[in-house]
Amino acid sequence: MNIDKLKKLIEDVKIFYGAYTIIDFKKVGICCLLFCFGSVALLAKDNQPLKVVTSWSILEDVTKNIGQEHIRVTSLAPRGIDLHDIKLTPKDQIRLRSAHLVIWLGLNLENWLTSSLKTVANEKQLEVGKHLSQLLPLYRTVANQPAVPQPNAPLHREEHTTAVNPHIWHDVQMIIRVSEIIADYLSTHDPAHATHYEENAEHYVQQLKSLHEWIHQKLSFIPKEQRLLVTGHNAFQYFGKAYGFQTLSPRGLTTHDQPSPWVLRHIIATLRQKKVRVLFIESGSRSSLLSRIGQEADIVIKAELISGNLDVLGQAGDTYIGLMQKNVKTIAGAFQDASTP
Repeated sequence: MNIDKLKKLIEDVKIFYGAYTIIDFKKVGICCLLFCFGSVALLAKDNQPLKVVTSWSILEDVTKNIGQEHIRVTSLAPRGIDLHDIKLTPKDQIRLRSAHLVIWLGLNLENWLTSSLKTVANEKQLEVGKHLSQLLPLYRTVANQPAVPQPNAPLHREEHTTAVNPHIWHDVQMIIRVSEIIADYLSTHDPAHATHYEENAEHYVQQLKSLHEWIHQKLSFIPKEQRLLVTGHNAFQYFGKAYGFQTLSPRGLTTHDQPSPWVLRHIIATLRQKKVRVLFIESGSRSSLLSRIGQEADIVIKAELISGNLDVLGQAGDTYIGLMQKNVKTIAGAFQDASTP
């Protein structure tokens, strides 16, 4: 093959691959050698965004706010459904393997993902929870039954095994730390845009700090003795710790946990004793059990919170900040209704 035909072949390859560029071979001999072995070396263009895959929508939204135009980020878990019911498809497996970076929380949240991550190189993965370990011991909870209500303590589980509650996103301060972790990760893997990631993170963190203060102000009217948040499963423990609520739920750390008869009797007795007037069901999750508890405890006010996944696009809770605002407005409105004779 002469040099002109070889150049034409290289141009055809460049057109075919589109998003890639051919290595500039300085010596025709090297190019001919590679051609003889049937291979062409390709490199990604610098101006192409990083392909980032996150485990679920909140991490997707946080990552998008930091990466912006320099990344193309998607989520494995569809929006609006229970995070504990996710099943990966063959297309999801392909997305994982083809991603430049994979971001997931860990802390036993994405048990549906861990086996598939074995096919992804460790250097491509960010397990956010590993970088939060120094913050999490305060939120450890004993395992399976609710405890007698105590101020500023989770009302959940009586068995003696322990587990870390993964629902960290209900405390805005935790997401501030997550944002910083993701910004550092993107900067390490894409140093050419490190300044942009840092600036975007600083701007986003300021929004989160304002959100944190707004939540305190929005809920400040609720008397301390009424601050009991009753939900379907133990997803709001971090929210309670951050914003001054006790929490109570019949199920444990997942919506699949099944409470014992003792748990149900204890919860109903607690609700009657404290004269609780509102229950919070969780969107996309099983609510029949909590509804039955409400009937037994003569509670008629029920409001819906988002516990795990963002709303579908176009709804009020389709971003992390939007989710928190929607939940807090729901909580405030429910307690206002409950205080009306």
